[in-house]
Amino acid sequence: MVEQIKPMFRQSQKPQDQQSESNEQLKMPTILLMYRDNDLFSVTIPEVADMLRSMGRQVEIRTFSREMQRKELQNSVDDERGSLTGKVILTDRTLSLASYNTLERAGVAEDHQEYLDSLFQETVGRSILGDEYAAVENRTSPDSLEATQNAVSAIVERILENKDHLPDAVFVSNDRIRDHAPLGKNAFNSASDAALEVAKWLEAGGIAPNTIGVEGEFGRWSLNTVESARERPLVWHIQDRHGHSSVGPRTVDQSRSTVRHFGLPLANFFFNAMANGLLNIKPEEMDAYREELRKRLEADFGHK
Repeated sequence: MVEQIKPMFRQSQKPQDQQSESNEQLKMPTILLMYRDNDLFSVTIPEVADMLRSMGRQVEIRTFSREMQRKELQNSVDDERGSLTGKVILTDRTLSLASYNTLERAGVAEDHQEYLDSLFQETVGRSILGDEYAAVENRTSPDSLEATQNAVSAIVERILENKDHLPDAVFVSNDRIRDHAPLGKNAFNSASDAALEVAKWLEAGGIAPNTIGVEGEFGRWSLNTVESARERPLVWHIQDRHGHSSVGPRTVDQSRSTVRHFGLPLANFFFNAMANGLLNIKPEEMDAYREELRKRLEADFGHK
């Protein structure tokens, strides 16, 4: 399992300072974190809430089941429209697309819709690559694609420092792969092209091209078999976190393989790699991630 992130705490304060901060806190609007659940958010959102509270903000969390489909999300948000007024609402892309009109009528700022996705994408990217990871306004631009490739490749390189973690085969599914930046529909004409882009990222990280299978049109795969000297081949399955595809072609016997699942976008890939026990992150590296997260939240909401 992914290591549970420990919340950051403010330093102790004098009683009068606490009273002053309490009064100031009441003047600021409540921040509502509202999203459809997934593996990434279940681990990271509690820390975001703790950090915002440590900055003196009142925080509420509204989580919708990961099984909810678009229409169900839309109806659920519509039902809660009356409780949204006067709050700073931060959503993920999934909820924003499902309930854009309702959120707009509730006065949700455009840059707060999909905020959670961009928050973790940038935070993970910067914690891995430092200043090399550029925060670009257009997240489907060539700069954003290159930055994401560099970050994913760096994660793969770290994984492969342990040769036992080298996969015998990798299958990149095209199911819903264009749901998140920078692999969006504005950047790639087809899901197959987006899957090929991910294959390039993996190759740059050190995985042999002839072991990467990409799902093309009509469910065809560029790799149909898994060759391995191991009794149980190690197979990586990569897809967008919205995807529901099976692991590669039917010729792959999952019951005789060790399958590790990775989600996209970048932040999901990073945390899934840790959950899979493949990515060894040092305590100081997790501290770097937390510091990037805190800096972004402080800049956006620390004194508003």
